[in-house]
Amino acid sequence: MYDIMYRPRTLSECVGSEKIKQLLKKRIQTGHICDRSLLFSGPKGSGKTTMARIVAASIVCDNVVDGEPCTVCDSCMSMNYDDSTSVYEMDAAAHGSVDTIRSIVDGSSSLSIDGKRVVLILDEAHRLSKSAQDCLLKPMEDRRLMVIMCTTEPHAIREALRSRMDEYQLSYPSRTEVCDYVCSVCDKESIQYKKEDIKSIVDNDQCLRTVLSGIHAAVVTGTDISSYVNAMLNVAEYETIANAMSIYESDNASCISMIDCVVTSHGPAWVSDAIRHLAISVYKNNRGIRHSYKSRIPGGIDETSILSISKAISSIQNPSAIDIMVCLMKTTPQQDVKSSLKLSKTPVSDIKEIKESAKKTFEVDGIKFTSDETLTSIDHKIEKGNKMKDEKQENKYVTIKKDTNNARQLNEQQFRDSLLKRIRGQPWSGS
Repeated sequence: MYDIMYRPRTLSECVGSEKIKQLLKKRIQTGHICDRSLLFSGPKGSGKTTMARIVAASIVCDNVVDGEPCTVCDSCMSMNYDDSTSVYEMDAAAHGSVDTIRSIVDGSSSLSIDGKRVVLILDEAHRLSKSAQDCLLKPMEDRRLMVIMCTTEPHAIREALRSRMDEYQLSYPSRTEVCDYVCSVCDKESIQYKKEDIKSIVDNDQCLRTVLSGIHAAVVTGTDISSYVNAMLNVAEYETIANAMSIYESDNASCISMIDCVVTSHGPAWVSDAIRHLAISVYKNNRGIRHSYKSRIPGGIDETSILSISKAISSIQNPSAIDIMVCLMKTTPQQDVKSSLKLSKTPVSDIKEIKESAKKTFEVDGIKFTSDETLTSIDHKIEKGNKMKDEKQENKYVTIKKDTNNARQLNEQQFRDSLLKRIRGQPWSGS
């Protein structure tokens, strides 16, 4: 395993955290490294346990050089083979009970069998029980035991315990530093690689341990680095999702079909994260910001659409395959009401032309009417007249408005009949 083979044994070999390395070197050189216990915190694979082992080695080393363990003396060699009588390394996740810690405290004095300071390295220190933490308070305060804790959750350590330690917060090395280190390992192992592939791996995971483990897995299985990168990073699947979203507006059905295939192979949780990752990458790419999407981002992806879909998926807790499909469905614009109701068998494209040709203008006693006028507009052009008595019957009359005072009166039936004839294009006698 390359991550073990190339594990740093001195502070100078550690990648990144330059300021912390300088502070530790000065404390080792001046002999003040054991004044207080230490707490290394940071994300997984940031070098917490490695740095703790180097500090412990420098404490028991027979020949410290420039604040670094010599790595060749008996004490350093016993550290390398995990056979030191002065340094104890424990996994608090498995051995974090109060009984285990008490047995170590009671069985240790200020000096080990070989007369060196006893150092206790506690990995995953946040898993220590409260009683176990209480058990360490007095030995750490009396300096009887040099404790070095490593944890990803420093807030889980009791405040009374943290106040008795010097805390150093580690972070990942820069992408450039990790990439250069991995390339140097590949050169030493005569591994053929492309720097672009190494960069892709580092962009996916900045943890040096994980990257070296992946390179070793590729070599063991006989896979070239490029193929391993594509398989490990799911480049093909990321590219499928990006291509699908590029046709979201133009071919929604095909977009859903393409993403559905990825959901089937990788599950809805993975696809949800990939779509959100794409949304962030599109947003960054459009503004000239470096993004970390696993494949190229094709043109045609609408930023508003992908952000809207991403927000919709994010609003659902543990989205299922159906939830993703619903979020991707694009509604069809509503069609013309008359067309959807199929009031006429005439094609939609011909309706406008027919309506224009059917629109006729005619006059009734000098007043213009059109065949498509609403009843309201017609009502505004007529007014009811006075009732007039005939010899045979009483009729209600209406008068057509016009500028002249010589308005000819028509009863309602005559007006209605004549108006209908005009609309239908039939001859009208005017009486």
